[in-house]
Amino acid sequence: QRFWTQHAHTIMELRAASNTVIVFQPTVDQAGSLGTVDETMNLMYSIKEAKVLEEIFKHIMMHQMNVLSEFYRFEAPSRHVELSSALVSMSLSTGSTLQLIKYFLTHPPIITGPKEVAESDEGGDDTSGLSIPSQLIRFYLSKVGRRYLKDLLGPTVRQITQEERRSNLEVQPGKIDHAYVAHNTQVLVEKMNALLQHMTSKDMVDKLPQPVKAIASYYGETSAKHGRQLETVGSFFVRDYILPALNSPFEHGLINADPSPRVKRNLHILGELLDACVGGQGVVVGGGEDWGLGSPTSPLFELVQKRRPDLEEYVRAIQGGPKSAILGGDSFTNEISMRQLHILHSLVFLHEAEITKMFADVKAAEFTKMLARLPNYQAKLSFSFLNSSEQKALKTFITQKNESPCFVGYVDKKGKKGIVKRVMVITLHKIVTFKPNGRTAREAHLLDLSEISSPSPKSLDLSFQTHRGESHAPLGAVFKISCETEEVDEIITCIRRVYEHSLSSVPASIKPKVSVTPLSRLEAIPQPDHAGATGLLNAYKAMCAYHQSPVKPTICWYIENTYGQMGSTFDLKSFTHHIREPVAPEDFVPLFHALRYSWNFEGLTIKGYEQLHSRTLAIAVTDVVRYNTTIKSYVFAKVNMKSEGVDLLVEALYANTSNKIRTLSLADNPLEDRGAASLSRYLAEPTLVAQLTHLLLPNVSFGERGAIQILQSLLKGAPAALSVLDLSGSKLTSVPAATALTQFMGADFCRVNTLKLSATQLNPARLANPDMAKAKSLTHLDLSHNRISKKDELTGLATLLRGMFNLKVLNLRNCQLPARDKELREVFKAAPITLTHLILCENPLGLHGANALISTIGLEEVGAEHGLLNHLRVLELDDSELGDQGVAALCTALRGNRSLRALHISRSLKYPSCALLFSSCLWPSPVPCAWSRRMTLPSPSSILFSSSAINVG
Repeated sequence: QRFWTQHAHTIMELRAASNTVIVFQPTVDQAGSLGTVDETMNLMYSIKEAKVLEEIFKHIMMHQMNVLSEFYRFEAPSRHVELSSALVSMSLSTGSTLQLIKYFLTHPPIITGPKEVAESDEGGDDTSGLSIPSQLIRFYLSKVGRRYLKDLLGPTVRQITQEERRSNLEVQPGKIDHAYVAHNTQVLVEKMNALLQHMTSKDMVDKLPQPVKAIASYYGETSAKHGRQLETVGSFFVRDYILPALNSPFEHGLINADPSPRVKRNLHILGELLDACVGGQGVVVGGGEDWGLGSPTSPLFELVQKRRPDLEEYVRAIQGGPKSAILGGDSFTNEISMRQLHILHSLVFLHEAEITKMFADVKAAEFTKMLARLPNYQAKLSFSFLNSSEQKALKTFITQKNESPCFVGYVDKKGKKGIVKRVMVITLHKIVTFKPNGRTAREAHLLDLSEISSPSPKSLDLSFQTHRGESHAPLGAVFKISCETEEVDEIITCIRRVYEHSLSSVPASIKPKVSVTPLSRLEAIPQPDHAGATGLLNAYKAMCAYHQSPVKPTICWYIENTYGQMGSTFDLKSFTHHIREPVAPEDFVPLFHALRYSWNFEGLTIKGYEQLHSRTLAIAVTDVVRYNTTIKSYVFAKVNMKSEGVDLLVEALYANTSNKIRTLSLADNPLEDRGAASLSRYLAEPTLVAQLTHLLLPNVSFGERGAIQILQSLLKGAPAALSVLDLSGSKLTSVPAATALTQFMGADFCRVNTLKLSATQLNPARLANPDMAKAKSLTHLDLSHNRISKKDELTGLATLLRGMFNLKVLNLRNCQLPARDKELREVFKAAPITLTHLILCENPLGLHGANALISTIGLEEVGAEHGLLNHLRVLELDDSELGDQGVAALCTALRGNRSLRALHISRSLKYPSCALLFSSCLWPSPVPCAWSRRMTLPSPSSILFSSSAINVG
């Protein structure tokens, strides 16, 4: 009590009004639809009304704080969490949060009624099972101490969630094999020791926000007489401040994606152990897990005993209390939502008589005067100021259109016949006016609003033009709503707020022009934080209203629950995979229209969804390409895109000159030569392809003409950043096609390092020319599924390889390489010393092929150390018909090999007896080598011999 008395003036001097803004957060029920819990909660409050509510709250804080306890008695327990959040937000705007927390710590309210659901044992920041003081403290600290949490926990959390996401920190014997308990305990001790050392360092103590120290000081004073300062202060610090961040790292801004269940469990273990260490408890009460802190032989017990002096000093250090005139925490924006204003307004209005009696006479009169300055809450609740026809029309509109009203009021419309009375309704997505008989006079979507004009405080003009939100439709009719009302400023503010809520990412060129005289009438509208799923979900619902398409709960659910797993790439598979009721193509149209202006993704992937042939959906998808400026990677693979789709795509790429894409994949689509002609127009533009790094066009049915057009356009466009080119499946049989390819690869600007030419019917001899020898950047070459069996083809391949001095990976899968020693030896001999990965699978090499490989080990003309098998790290020979003799000969030759790390010989052995030969040839290496290290269990992927009729036991 002495502490709070001493610093009362300091606490009251905390003024956060300058960083307090009113935000619009519509009511959302558990199913994800808006307005079904309490539609009136979405009605707007003006800045003037919010200031009155702020004055009422300040009046209560200064003259009768017992009213706050009564608030919890008035409200149902299911709304206590919302009430706590509202009180913290309001107290931050009035500079009285610490006073609020202190009051509830000393006067905890007695709550009667059904008990709340307990806090989740693992993960999540569920506050419903906490006491009222703990709820208030958590809401407060989540705002004022976020930067400190990032400094304290950021490195550890990122390490666990990224670098060690596959690790397991489980130490409970019942949840993991006993053999791993000791190892995991040691790892956990090391992490806990590093975290405690970081937490107790002088630098982190100095960074601790003053409000946290103030609350810690109060806990310290109240527990000093019981001699339990470490446990009490430590438990507050960990359970109300640290644990919520560890259990919900994504929500607290520590990481940029929701972690996996295993990572959540690891963070939970770390947090609960930290609670046990700092709180001095041997058993974590919340989790019921025994960490063995009571056993002197436990490593965790030794850790706590070793760090206890530091922890006691740390607890004393964090009880510094306020040291300046202003309790400085992190720089943050205190947001008060409309719903929170509704909660406070409903409480003081519905219980006015009981609250008034709690004040002294003078203060009661002041409270009554303040409340009279607010609009009648019952009128907001029931729309009783409307006549019966208007009420019926409004409710019918809300039900049929699935809209939620944000403003309802009368206006005097100026028309040809003079002034007529109208009811203006502003919902989340639309502006509607009704006639006195209940009929709709005007209805327009927010996207069609082009200008808001108000030359005076009582005059308002709203200009609309239809089809403003559609790219492939001409602009439609223009109409205007001109009216007069006392609530012009409230209407303008409401429109701007719902626009920012539903369409915050729409560019300024599309947003309505605002012309108000004087400008001082415009209220500051904060930019909502829609960095997560919320912005995309709001925009999707707005686009559903625009296209008159029903909101699909399935799509809403996947936006909310898979957004964090997508990372930086929007993958349509999240919406089409494991869905019982498939979503129709037209239902995806609003989603892609919402994605046009979503700035949270860097990639768009659609694979295997063959409904893209729908023109409406194709236009919606290409509109993303046309307007979005943050998506740099587009993958449209196996979506049945034909030449018409390519025309739309190229048109969109041309239109969006401000966005230079990096990846374009049209794999497995029947584009044919006509599609190649359209795509060539885009690839020939140097300004458009300047940043293109990946061009993936496998299996797109290009003929020779189409392939030549693509290669010639690349030569003209000169994409210097291009590193991966995939033309697999295209026809490159003719000399002109091969010439076009080598000319592009030999160009001075060309930096392609990965070239995929699988199944192109290409004769490698036609690539062996001086132009191809200039391709110094080429490190990966894929010639798989091309017939290379004739003598001239093998000779051409050898000539080609001699000119590739930087080649690292060569894929010759299923090239029908013959089992002839001489030709194969020439090919293997020509392989550059830089080659580390050779794929020879599905070739009938047989024993002759094995001997050709073996012969490269001791080639005198290239030097023993330069032989192919002496610099390869991965050799794949699956399905190569080596036979038992070939495998035995190869393994015998590999004894003592120091470079090879992986040998794939699946389906090459025929008899179980060969297992003995295999092991005797390979394992007894006369010198220490990589093989002996790699074959030590557990590393079963080093040598693959699956389906080889071999008993590996």
